[in-house]
Amino acid sequence: VLLGEPTLLKPITGNKGIRCFNAHAEGHACHSSNPENGVNAITANAQLITYIQSLSDEILNKLYPRYERFDPAYTTLNIGQVTGGNAVNIVAEKSTVTFEIRPLPGGNADGYVKGIKQYQREIEQAVNDEISDRDFSLRLSLEEYVSVPSFAGDVDHPGTEFIRSLTPGGNN
Repeated sequence: VLLGEPTLLKPITGNKGIRCFNAHAEGHACHSSNPENGVNAITANAQLITYIQSLSDEILNKLYPRYERFDPAYTTLNIGQVTGGNAVNIVAEKSTVTFEIRPLPGGNADGYVKGIKQYQREIEQAVNDEISDRDFSLRLSLEEYVSVPSFAGDVDHPGTEFIRSLTPGGNN
């Protein structure tokens, strides 16, 4: 199958994978003048955002090999959406952080997912220990809603060379 968009008929012989997640936080709403009467779901997810960004900044490039066929040549992680809360004067009961991991071929995002789930458990435990005398708690969960594996085709395969000969810009 030849698909011309978005490559303008330039043969592509590999693709990073994609795994998409919703990190849900459920706290307890209350009036903002008495925040100790609630648990802020946005604050909990803010901690998670900081952790995910630290993975992106410091760890991701080290755990997966560089693959110069890709631009950028390393696994990437992106926080794409943050939602939550109902009003400025209400401690947010719910929050969701939507993020993706784009692993290179041969890479495996499972280690990052495991680390993120563990960090969620740590946040949840710390908050719930702090409010153990209350009749509410913080609940965090991770939902994966897209999982597409990466792919690295053989750039020197005769079929690849044939397709290159048929397409404009195929010799690039």
